[in-house]
Amino acid sequence: MSSPEQPRAVAGEPDRLNGWKEIAAHLDKGVRTAQRWEKEYGLPIRRLGRDGGEIVFASKAELDEWQRANERRTQGAAEAATALSETPDSALTAASRVSRRGWWIAAGIALAVLATWALVPRLSSPRPARWVVEDGALRILDRSGRLLWSYRFDVLLDDNSYSHEVPPLKRIEVRDLDGDGSPEVLFGASPPSKDQAAAFYLFNANGTVRKTIRPANRVHFGNEAYSGPWLPRSVFVLDRPGSNPAIFLVFTHADDFPSLLLEIDASGRTLGEYWSDGYVELVSMVTWKGQPALFVTAANNDQSAIGGSLAIFAGGHATGSAPAGDGRYRCEDCRSGGPTEFIAFPRRCMSELTEGTGPVTEVRVTLDGELVAHVSDGARQLGGGFKSIFIYTLTSGFAVSRIEVVSGALAAHDAMEEQGLFRSHPHTFGDDLLKVVPVKRWTSGGWVELPLTGPLSSVLMPPPGVSLPPESAAPTSATSRHTAPSAIRR
Repeated sequence: MSSPEQPRAVAGEPDRLNGWKEIAAHLDKGVRTAQRWEKEYGLPIRRLGRDGGEIVFASKAELDEWQRANERRTQGAAEAATALSETPDSALTAASRVSRRGWWIAAGIALAVLATWALVPRLSSPRPARWVVEDGALRILDRSGRLLWSYRFDVLLDDNSYSHEVPPLKRIEVRDLDGDGSPEVLFGASPPSKDQAAAFYLFNANGTVRKTIRPANRVHFGNEAYSGPWLPRSVFVLDRPGSNPAIFLVFTHADDFPSLLLEIDASGRTLGEYWSDGYVELVSMVTWKGQPALFVTAANNDQSAIGGSLAIFAGGHATGSAPAGDGRYRCEDCRSGGPTEFIAFPRRCMSELTEGTGPVTEVRVTLDGELVAHVSDGARQLGGGFKSIFIYTLTSGFAVSRIEVVSGALAAHDAMEEQGLFRSHPHTFGDDLLKVVPVKRWTSGGWVELPLTGPLSSVLMPPPGVSLPPESAAPTSATSRHTAPSAIRR
């Protein structure tokens, strides 16, 4: 049934029980028993997140109703068991004279009844399927649109910021994370005021808070220290063969470039962390060189022209931090480790004039082992997409074999020219195409440029009707004819 919206913490409410001791006393049980009942049977417990921990409370009326429902289930199972045990002796004797098979049938029926009774709490538990952020509260619905429960946070949520929740900027996921058949809810509460209470909340199916994830890390990139608040940016729940889904949360600094990729398990426990010198854009699980691998794309601040990056982690777990040649963008106190491979793509004029980055928005592996990366140019559109995309194909040996410019890139460029955005730095679209290289790879000795499989004029595939300047025949000629303004570090 629908549960009422969770109230804020107010002392002195007559129906309210504060803390586990009061809740357990009302149930006439111990604290551990009450906590087990919540975990295993959906005892209706409420929580409010605080900087110093969580406030646990409950409604007397809800607890009483839960107990009455539980007693009805217990009584039904007991009556079924009694009916079996009170079978007349004469009938049992007759059955035994025929065969022992009847006894086994009776035992099977009893076990079936008990098993069904044991499954009642699970089958009758809420089944979250849909969600909406409305009036600053998270409301969870079932498949039919019926309200299951709602939760009002300690911070003010902007309803509009959750109205276009599409990958990769997705801060909510409704999915069975632990394989128990009941979907959990992951929600990133990120208020416009960048309040300290920003966090990811992991909810049980019945609306109780299983875990609040709020990093308190303080890290140094170069000589600069970065601490919270760390704001929820996106959540990725990825299929992992033979086990429960892999769960990744992305947090960003409130004011500057560092971002944190956190891997957690279904209980909310941290399994690993990876620090990027730019905002993490996409996390995906793929098969690379015959083994599971995690692909993490982000903005890259280490190069003189900020572009996108692709970090590859063989084995499927992200650790350590992104490599950097410039000390300002190198994490000095992050945990050891890092990506197996790290590739950086250049950015182009539209990114320089808008958001300052050219993130990788999609990456896949072909049957031939090639990497295909979609690199954006320009600002993100409402709804999460980009109008301008450049598609890079890298061989398994990390050479650039093809660069395709989608037709929308030219249209988006023309629109910016019509707005006069390139007035101070005039150039043609063909000139800007020269900035598709170099693509760089991090090695133990630093950055190296990826080779081309042929002249740039044969590798680069511009939109129909666009001709390339003569310089395109020289792979080393990758400098644009215009100078861009300073970029925003993201």
